[in-house]
Amino acid sequence: LQDRVMDSMDLEREKGITILAKNTAVRYGDHKINIVDTPGHADFSEDTYRTLSAADNAVMLVDGGKGLEPQTRKLFGVARRSNLPVFTFVNKLDRPAMSPWEVLDEISAEFNLETAVRTFPIGDGERFRGVYDAAKDEVWLYTRTERGKKASVERIAWEDRDEISQKIGDEELDAQLEEDREMIRELTPP
Repeated sequence: LQDRVMDSMDLEREKGITILAKNTAVRYGDHKINIVDTPGHADFSEDTYRTLSAADNAVMLVDGGKGLEPQTRKLFGVARRSNLPVFTFVNKLDRPAMSPWEVLDEISAEFNLETAVRTFPIGDGERFRGVYDAAKDEVWLYTRTERGKKASVERIAWEDRDEISQKIGDEELDAQLEEDREMIRELTPP
């Protein structure tokens, strides 16, 4: 997908939230995808409800530090009643966050869903190093940049385990990655 800036108002950029619903179209291969970004805050929920009534599917964003919030629960209920497929993305894991396993358990318990992992964070907050891509069995390591700038990413195949360990540069995070990968492969569906 091409880079798009949806939150263009100064207040949206300053607060890091969506205030007005917006849409854009992007190309993905031979497909045209229309994306409608709606506010998640309860004060703006009518826009979101109207958008969900016209959508083919939804992306639910869950804050990795806060977990499921009341408005997320309500909107998921709307999506479920409309039989919309929902792809869930846990963001803000580069900040201090809940354990990703806690977030997955919360989503599973709250919505009675089987969760599947596509990518999984390596660390959080200042110790965030990147993500493990479960489908490709590779690690994406990010180089931190100044706020607002796009980080560079280096992809390393799991077979290059020594290189991954060296570049993570933190024995505890490296051991956690090993354990998380094993749990993902054994306990979650592909």
